[in-house]
Amino acid sequence: MVVVYRLIDKNSMSAVGQREDGCPQAVHSGRAQLEEAIAGVIKAEVQLKSNSREVKSQLHSCISRHLEILRSQEVWLLEQIDLVEQLKGETFHQQLQLLHLLKGQFDILIHQLEYSSSNNLATQLTNCLEKLGLPTVCDLFSCMKLSGDKEKWLHHATTQI
Repeated sequence: MVVVYRLIDKNSMSAVGQREDGCPQAVHSGRAQLEEAIAGVIKAEVQLKSNSREVKSQLHSCISRHLEILRSQEVWLLEQIDLVEQLKGETFHQQLQLLHLLKGQFDILIHQLEYSSSNNLATQLTNCLEKLGLPTVCDLFSCMKLSGDKEKWLHHATTQI
């Protein structure tokens, strides 16, 4: 829409076709209210953007703190897992050393038992087995010494342990 203005006098202008006695006060008042409403909406929009930036910043800060705490806990837990693994590994290694030592002693005793008729070795072997909590296997050694079936004894001893 094109509005054409014409000069009424040096100080005022009026739209073509409009009465020269002026616009009704309600029109001027309505226009002023609209301008105030537009300014209010613009101000609210600016405030909204500002509030939005502030909330985003606070959210980012809060999440960053929580992530830092989680990362710290993760590192601590991973270190604890490594420590447990190391300690259990050392324990397993010590157990393996002890078991290999005992196996070596058993091998020596069994060898001596097979090639000796001394009851002293059988007694030593029985005492050793009792210390390990394997008294039921002790009876098998007497079977072995009495020329029992060694393969049957070894299979039975393995299932007993």
